[in-house]
Amino acid sequence: MAFTDDLPDWPTVVPTDLATEPRPAFAPLWVRLEGLVCILILFMLSDALIGPLFDPTQAGGDDNPWLRAIWLPIYAVTALAAAVHWRALLRAVVPLMLISILVALAYASALWSIAPDVTLRRSLALLFTCLFGVYFGARWPWRQFVAMIAQLSALLALGSLFVCLFDPAMGIHQTVNAGDWRGLWFEKNTLGATMALGVLASVATALLTPSQRVIWTLNAVLCLGMTVMSRSGTALITIALIFGCTLILALMRRGPILAILSVFGAGLLGFAAALAELFQPDLVFKLLGKDPTLTGRTDIWAAVLRRVAEHPWLGFGYAAFWDKDSIPAQFIRRETGWNVPSAHNGWLDMLVQLGAVGVAACLALVLAGLALAAARLLRARDGNWALVYLGIFLITCTSESALMSRNSLPWALCVATLTKVLSERMDDDSERLGDRI
Repeated sequence: MAFTDDLPDWPTVVPTDLATEPRPAFAPLWVRLEGLVCILILFMLSDALIGPLFDPTQAGGDDNPWLRAIWLPIYAVTALAAAVHWRALLRAVVPLMLISILVALAYASALWSIAPDVTLRRSLALLFTCLFGVYFGARWPWRQFVAMIAQLSALLALGSLFVCLFDPAMGIHQTVNAGDWRGLWFEKNTLGATMALGVLASVATALLTPSQRVIWTLNAVLCLGMTVMSRSGTALITIALIFGCTLILALMRRGPILAILSVFGAGLLGFAAALAELFQPDLVFKLLGKDPTLTGRTDIWAAVLRRVAEHPWLGFGYAAFWDKDSIPAQFIRRETGWNVPSAHNGWLDMLVQLGAVGVAACLALVLAGLALAAARLLRARDGNWALVYLGIFLITCTSESALMSRNSLPWALCVATLTKVLSERMDDDSERLGDRI
């Protein structure tokens, strides 16, 4: 039995054991409410609006009592949803066990952490972030899964557009990066990254739901426009990769000749890009609007690697290294001359937190999901979500700290995607309900 056997469709919902019955005109109320609750939790994980409202000066961070308190009901709802759908979670036992190993490692790191109380508290947040990811992936078939993410992106895009137009002091950078849109977040790059995610979700939903293709195409255009206004080069490259991958995968499904030509063309472009970065790095950075140090990231990375050498295997403890009272982090901040909040690289952050053991465990899990997504790509019924999202997630982790990030939308969606890919069967009943491109 596939792990989505007893799940409803969206928005016209029908259990699969009633697949032969006429579909109701409207979804049952409790299912609609559950969907809205999922979108609310996704909104919370996106960190939109919450930080600017409760911590506008970015002074408190995780120690802000308001920010810590508002997560408690979210954790309670997550635990309740997981308990109600425990059968779905059990059918996702393989990813559940693998994710549990990562969470257990985070908790165990309190034994050698430089700030055990911080590690334990933030490991709890990681636990519920992962629990929601597993629940979200196990609970909903692909069409509903990507549709809710697309609906979230529409909400965030419209909200960001509203504040940029009617409250520019909040929605637009006024000093550093003046004129760049940041929407409902502190930074323009967060707006760009979230809108790039919205483009992917909108494209996937348009492929999975042809009757709503116009709506989600318009939403993709809106998200693209918001990304352009943010002037986030990384996000624009991500969107280019999304459209490029979508086109290549569409061509690959049209026959072996086009598949070979598509793979060859993609490989040729990738090889050309690698050569350009190797022999003309300054030109590449100029085209991307970046300086050769990636806005100081290379200096941070060099300083972090010197700290990593002190505890290479197990790190300094989960989420403890960058705490405001961390002595190793203070060394880096003095070296770089500014208050560095993270390594700006997911893999380096894993190294300083959980060492080589944590990096190996996390990398093995994501690569396993990516390999399975690639193996099923010609038969996938997910609007290309799994392969493209996991691939882009791995790439963006080289410049952003998203791996095992607590209360984080990218990591929660990574866990959810891994849950689906590592659990699903290609003949599951969601396909028989019309879950097709």
